[in-house]
Amino acid sequence: MRSSILRFASFNFTSRQAGIFYTLLSGLLFGLLGYFGMSLINAQLSVYNAQFWRFLISAICLSLMLLPSLSKTSIAKIELFKLFLCGSFFYSSCAIFYFQASKHIGSGLAMIIFYTYPVMVMITNKMVFHISISKIYYPVVLMIACGLILLTNGSINKNLNLSGILFSLIAAFLYALYILCGKKSPVPPLPASLMLCLGCLPTCFLAAWLDQSFSVPNGFHNWINLLGLSILCTALPIMCLLKGLQYLNTVQASILSVLEPIFVLLFGVLLLGEQINLIQMAGVIVLLCGAFLSLLF
Repeated sequence: MRSSILRFASFNFTSRQAGIFYTLLSGLLFGLLGYFGMSLINAQLSVYNAQFWRFLISAICLSLMLLPSLSKTSIAKIELFKLFLCGSFFYSSCAIFYFQASKHIGSGLAMIIFYTYPVMVMITNKMVFHISISKIYYPVVLMIACGLILLTNGSINKNLNLSGILFSLIAAFLYALYILCGKKSPVPPLPASLMLCLGCLPTCFLAAWLDQSFSVPNGFHNWINLLGLSILCTALPIMCLLKGLQYLNTVQASILSVLEPIFVLLFGVLLLGEQINLIQMAGVIVLLCGAFLSLLF
């Protein structure tokens, strides 16, 4: 599975096209989060508990994929430890803050604020790494914001809560740091994905324990949904995004990954029977135009 997915683009596309392919594939797979996540929530599995089992199963699957090439893999332990910390402090914490933000201000506004992380990637690149920002990204960011507002179709909680807004901004900043760490790391995508998932485990376990919701899931359907959540929505998309970052700069990759809500909407229609209206379709078009514009330079 690993060779067929991670090597496909290398044989058929230029490096830039390969980066676009992997990043879009990552967004497509992440788009299934809503389907598997809602199935588990409807089965009364807590978010924190589901997150722990999600990353545990992902780590097991990635370990099995890495096993055949383990003897040939030589990676500095300090680099692996950095990725472990990245998973603990950035990736898993981002998910927790985003969930808390959704509870305070609703999923619509939380999503709009969270997907400002490409802006935070740009600002961090400018201030920390002294990388200049192309002016073409300014209208792109504006288009993305407009597209996300249309995509939520007015489902924004008007009772604004400062804590919720702050949680969303923290989640966006943490995700931006995760993308920057993924770009800077010399570790190949497969072991890097494994260390990220392992790093998420202690944070998610602590959250589930504090929430008093930790338990071993039961029922065949729950485990099927957990497998889907872990493999299709976690292990593979993380690996694909890290692979895409090998070919694209962090700003382009982060902007392309903002297309994920489109895939969420698509799978919601196909798998959950949700309805889509003209306003949301307009949001899809604006988001696609913004992403396309970002790739012209």
